Amino acid sequence: MTNTITFTCQTITPMFLHGADGSTPELRPASVKGVLRFWWRALHGHLPLAQLKEQEGIIFGSTEQRSTFSLRVLDLRQQFSSTEITKVSPLPHKEAARFKLSAIPAGTTFRLQFTFYKIATINGKKFDVQALQNLFGLVSMLGALGKRARRGFGSFKITRTQTGLNPVALFQTNPSLASIQQLYIEVTGQSLQLQNNALQCQEGEGRANFPYIKKIRLGKVVHPNLLKKIGFATSAVQASNNNSRDYQNAIGYAMEKKRLASPVFVSAIDSPKGLLPVITTLNTTQSTSKQEAIQEQFQHHIL
Repeated sequence: MTNTITFTCQTITPMFLHGADGSTPELRPASVKGVLRFWWRALHGHLPLAQLKEQEGIIFGSTEQRSTFSLRVLDLRQQFSSTEITKVSPLPHKEAARFKLSAIPAGTTFRLQFTFYKIATINGKKFDVQALQNLFGLVSMLGALGKRARRGFGSFKITRTQTGLNPVALFQTNPSLASIQQLYIEVTGQSLQLQNNALQCQEGEGRANFPYIKKIRLGKVVHPNLLKKIGFATSAVQASNNNSRDYQNAIGYAMEKKRLASPVFVSAIDSPKGLLPVITTLNTTQSTSKQEAIQEQFQHHIL
């Protein structure tokens, strides 16, 4: 049995990831591993918190044990020349905004190579090459890398996979709720309920109060500039709610030393016709009906 899998990926929106100097575009293994860990946790909301922490530590490592796998970033140039660096506004809906950040451009190809030290068995199920392929495939659809990842930036797609010395194979990603559901089942052993054109978790006892996935929506309309559409949605909802406390808790905020990451995660997925939005709503503590209404309003502007 092979213990190595390599993913060939391509960025589909600009990616704000930087090296030690804070300005040069760079993709580090720690960034990828952190995103995998975040989404594995969000996908396992059905587990009690103590059990979730134990299983997460077994797979991704903890203060008591090492991770089951290592990760290398291949092919992506770690240093970009001044002519290759793309300057992108993180607020594309604001035409007059002069503030721009260096970014890894859309269309950049890179490879990620995972090598397993050991195969963990959790509740009779192995976390091996196939399990990692399912997890990373789902993360490529729901997630993104770098700053502004919750607002469409840093989205990427898997174009090929290679296990061990086997020939490179095309990775087929069908942008549909059915394909997301199938990968969710493969990763978690659980299923989501299809209601009102959305996948929703089945609420029940034993769920810990942390940011697990509550709902997944997939847009059907291709927008000429999806990032700008997402930005306008944020501004519209902010204006109509006067930047209230309910708005801040529903959409997230960053002011002075206080910060709340948005519980609504908008990523982009590539389709034959263009980019489609994928909106994942995470659980929040003490969520109110007003906050949920604001989240619905925000998503309506995008979908």
